[in-house]
Formats: sequence, C-alpha cells, structure tokens
Amino acid sequence: MADSFTTLTGGRVIGWGPVSATIVAGTFAALSWLPKWDDEFLLGVLYVLVVASFAATGAFLLTDGRTGRLGWGMIAAAFCYAVSWWWIWPQHWQVGPAPLISFVLGYGWFVVGGLALVRYPEPALRRRHEQVYFGALAIWVIGGKLVVAAVSLPEWKRWNADAWWPTLVADRRLSETVSSVVGLGITVLALFLPVLLLYRVRHSRGVERSDLLPATAAAVSIGVFGGLYLVAVNLHVTGGVTDSLRDLSVLAALVAPIAFIVSLVQRRIRRGLGADDFRLLSRCDTIEQMQSALRRLLDDQSLILAVRSASPASLLPASGPSMDLSEDTRWQVDVPGRNGRPIGVLLLDPTLRRRENAVRTAAVACGIALNDGVLQHFLTDQLEQSQTSRRRLTHDSLKELQRIGHELHDGVNATLQAVQAHLARIRIILRRHETGPDQTAELDDAVNWAQATAQVAIDELRDLSRGFHPEVLEEGLRPALRRKFDRIPLPLTLDIDERRTRPEVELIMYLLVSEAVNNALKHAHATRVTVTTTITDRVSQVRVADDGRGGVEVQPGSGLAALRERVRSLGGELTITSEAGTGTVIEGRIP
Repeated sequence: MADSFTTLTGGRVIGWGPVSATIVAGTFAALSWLPKWDDEFLLGVLYVLVVASFAATGAFLLTDGRTGRLGWGMIAAAFCYAVSWWWIWPQHWQVGPAPLISFVLGYGWFVVGGLALVRYPEPALRRRHEQVYFGALAIWVIGGKLVVAAVSLPEWKRWNADAWWPTLVADRRLSETVSSVVGLGITVLALFLPVLLLYRVRHSRGVERSDLLPATAAAVSIGVFGGLYLVAVNLHVTGGVTDSLRDLSVLAALVAPIAFIVSLVQRRIRRGLGADDFRLLSRCDTIEQMQSALRRLLDDQSLILAVRSASPASLLPASGPSMDLSEDTRWQVDVPGRNGRPIGVLLLDPTLRRRENAVRTAAVACGIALNDGVLQHFLTDQLEQSQTSRRRLTHDSLKELQRIGHELHDGVNATLQAVQAHLARIRIILRRHETGPDQTAELDDAVNWAQATAQVAIDELRDLSRGFHPEVLEEGLRPALRRKFDRIPLPLTLDIDERRTRPEVELIMYLLVSEAVNNALKHAHATRVTVTTTITDRVSQVRVADDGRGGVEVQPGSGLAALRERVRSLGGELTITSEAGTGTVIEGRIP
C-alpha cells in the first residue's frame, strides 16, 4: 500500500502526517465539545471540522520546505480555535488556567490564521504595512484581553469564580469600558483583513494571483461574517441574529483551511510537467511557438526565450535585437544543451521561483527541442534576415547620399555661386575708385544681395542638416515635433509621451512622424492627423492616423520603405493600415 496520495508524475501530494493531525485534532475538539453534543450537535460537527482542518492544513504545509513555518501557524490557529469555545463548558469543568487560556487566546486563531493567509505562499511578510497590521492585531487581541482580565473577575466574564485569573484591580465599570474598547478594536481590525488581501490580489499577476485567490476568498468570508458577529456581540444583540452570525462565522472559519488545502494541492500537482506538456514542447517548430508554449505552461505571459548565437555573450530573443542581461531583473534560468552547456536562457517572473521544479523541467525539455533542429533553423533565419536588412540599409544609405549630393549641388551650391557673383560685383565696383552717390547705392545694393543670398544658403544648410539629426531632439521628441509642425496648414493633434528613450529610437520616431504627416499633407488630402506616442521600460510605440483617402502602398525606395528598414534594424516593426476611403494608420513599435 502506498504511503501517500501521488500525482501522475509521481510527486507526493498528501502524506500520512496531515491524516494523523486531523485525527488528533478532531479527537481533541470532540472531547472539548462533550458537554454540548446533545444540545448543539450540528454546531459541534462544524466545530470539530474547523479544528481538524486547521490542524491538517498545518501538517500539510509542514511538508513543504518553502511554507513550513506557516504550518506551525495553522496548528496554533487550530489550538486557539479549539480553546475559544471552552466558554460552553459547565462550571465544574472551568478549573485551573483553562478559562484564562480560552479568554486570552480565543481570538488568537484569527491572528495566526490571518497571518498565514496573508503570508501564503511566501515564507515571511514582505510588505511593511502587512507587518504593522499584524503587529497591531496581535498586541490588541492578546494584550487587550490581558488588560481586560487584569481589571475584572472571572465570574464577570461568565467563568467559574474559582478559576485562575490575573486580577489586579477589580472595577466593574472600568472592566466594561475596556472590554468595549478592545472588542471594537478587534472588530475594526477583523474587517480590515479582507481589504489587505484584496490589495495584494490587485497588485499581483500570473502564478502569484492564482495562489492568492483561495486565501483571499477565505479571508473575505472570515472578515465579513466574523466582523458582523463581533459587532453583534459588542452591541449586546441577543437572540437568533447573534446565533445565526455565530454559525456563519464558524462556516467561514472552515473555508480558510479548505482554501489552503486546495491551493497547496494545486501547487503540488502543477509543480512538475506531464506527458502532454512535453508533447506540446516537442511539436514546436520555431522559437516563437516554443516561447508561446512555455508562456502557456508556466502561466507567465512576460516570459522570454532567448538563444545563444555564435558570440557567447550574445543572446537572441524570438524577435528583436540581441539582449544584454546585465541589468535585467527577471529570473534567469539557463536552457541546457545535450552537453550540459547553456544554449539559451529563460527570462521569467520572479514569483515563478515557487514552481522551480516545473521551470527547470521545462528548461530541460526546451533544450532537447532546440537541439532537435529548432535552434539551427532559428539562427539560420536570423542570419538571413540580418543580411537582407543590411543589404537594404546599405542600398538605401547610398541612395540617401546621392540625394544629399543632388541637394547640395542643385540648391546650396547654386546659392553660394550667386553669393560669389555678388561679391565679384562688389570687387569690380571698388576697383573703379569712384565715390559718387550712384556707385555707393549700387555698392550697398550688391552687399545687401550678397548677405540675403548667404542667409538663404545658411537656411538651406540648416534644413538639410535637420534631415540627419535635428538639434531640437536634444530637448525631447515632444518639443521637436511641436516646433516642426508649428505652422502646418492642417489640424494636428500631438499626444506625445514626455518620457525619454534612447536617442536612436527618438530619431526614428521623429523621422517616422515627419514622413507620415508630410504624406498626409501632400498626398492623402487629409483634414486631420493624430500623432500618439507611448514609452515604457520595454517598448516605444508611435502611431500616426489621418482621415485621408487611404490606399497607401509602400513602394520600394520610398520614404516609408526606408523607415520600415530603419525600424527593423532596431528590432522593431512598422505596420501600415490603409484601406481606400478610410484613412491611413502607421504604427511603429521598437523594443
């Protein structure tokens, strides 16, 4: 007979430790309820189930190396919950320290249980506000109960008058006041627990969120029903309402350990990869397919698979330029080849460390698939694309140099020749050595023409240099575009992200917007253009939309074709959507 329940992959899910803990805790709870079995049978069954399930969950968590300390917390919660009901005992049972233990530690199950819910599946509280909350909760619950005990007598709290009790000052009015304040504080803190967990869920994703959902559901039920029950008790509400809220709070308490068990079993089951997962990876023919499969298997949509190229320090992702991992904060897991040496790397969400076995197994399976030919095909495609892109860039660069040469010859050169002619005219006039008013006016006119023509040449040179790299880009993309299109005869909306990115990316975005707006102005007969840019840590995006006649086709050698190659040279992609009669949308995305 097997000593545990196992998954299909052979990993142990449930051992005999949780079973033993369930039996021991259940027996203890059943004996504690002995005076009430005849009167409150169904409530007693729920009470036993809560205590036993808390203890079983604690034993379950102790088998997990990462969450072991949470297990002791759940076992402590089982004990505190068990003693919290000792007030049902008859007077002759209420002897020794039992009443004081029940009175002080009765709400302790909420403290340690809530702590386990918020910590799970991390081994410790990571956030400062969580640490402050549970510190305040523990002090208020345990310390507050001790203060109440110090100013009261046991019979005032419905305990045996002969029980051990740490009375320092027996003052009934003071006791009632302190009891009300402590009860109100516990109620407020109890209602705050669901808010704490909902905040964590909101700021989590992927595996972390799926791990938190069961605990959050339990915390919400405990916080709501437990808080309402405490409100009824502190307001001294009697009768069916309080009893119903008490029963609901017991059911809510039962949800917590069940949620833990469900979540932990799910984690154990998905800790490894099954046969279907291996088949999914083995059927991948490209790096993109393999990356998509890994994202699905590991539930991490930000996962990146990068492979090593001929250069040991160079890593190529499924799309885009080579990567530098020196400043990447994601979890990096090597993909081993047949000889054990890394042939790639997985970049993952750090929360996936909880599933390290599954991640390592997936990396090995990925390495096998890469060695089976996917890697060779990928590197061959990358080389071909790189060579094609370089040839196009070289060709376009030569054409651009030719265009610049023609501009210089036909524009600036002719202008400077005119300046030379005017200066020659001035020299001839000076050689006449005549100072008549007619000659002076003619001399002034020649000098003015020379200055004006030289200014034209300066302006043309400035406009030409802006085609290489506008100086105004040093101030940012937003002011550069505003200055360029300040007097454009077309309604233009600029929604420009003020964050900065790399200079070469800003230049490409500037040139792309300039080309798109000029096309809309000259060819599309647009009445409105909208420019939008978005810059994040991982990607820069630009979008230019007009309401022109559409039907744009990218011709080889055109400005848009050259821009597409420039975008691709930075690992990005340029897409153009332009159906006839519906306008044109040009979008660039650069990592």
